[in-house]
Amino acid sequence: MIQRFPRSSGSSPSRMQPIWISNCLRCACAEKVHLPDRLVVRIPSIAAQALLKLVAWSDRHWDDRKDAIDLATMLDWYNAGRHLNLLYEEYTELLVGYDYDTALASAHRLGYDMASPLDNSARAGVRSLFTDPSRLERLANDMNGAFDRQFLRVSAMFRGISGEST
Repeated sequence: MIQRFPRSSGSSPSRMQPIWISNCLRCACAEKVHLPDRLVVRIPSIAAQALLKLVAWSDRHWDDRKDAIDLATMLDWYNAGRHLNLLYEEYTELLVGYDYDTALASAHRLGYDMASPLDNSARAGVRSLFTDPSRLERLANDMNGAFDRQFLRVSAMFRGISGEST
């Protein structure tokens, strides 16, 4: 049985590194949105936003769970619409590896997409946030929904970040 963690008071030391943020913004701002008056803005991809939320959660989870809740929402986004279609069209090996559990396969793919624009140093930095297995449990605990299911999704996402197979 996986232990549920109570909220803790106090702050953790800051771990957010500017290099991770610049990697995210440099590589993952792919979506262009056209606004009135010929204004074009670039929106970070879901994967880039999820990476920033993951690092932000690591930095401030002692005080607030909103980053974990936002990350859970982004995991849901990757299991719907065009991302779900791509899972069936181009990532069937993930579906097979997760016994056609689309939530886990899409979480794995999101993790892969989160890590893909990063250089080796930034990738290692993100992985280092979760060298203690209890950190994945804490992240799942901070998300809304059934803890056991969230833990499976977070674990699949981390396997994607780490470049592991299913």
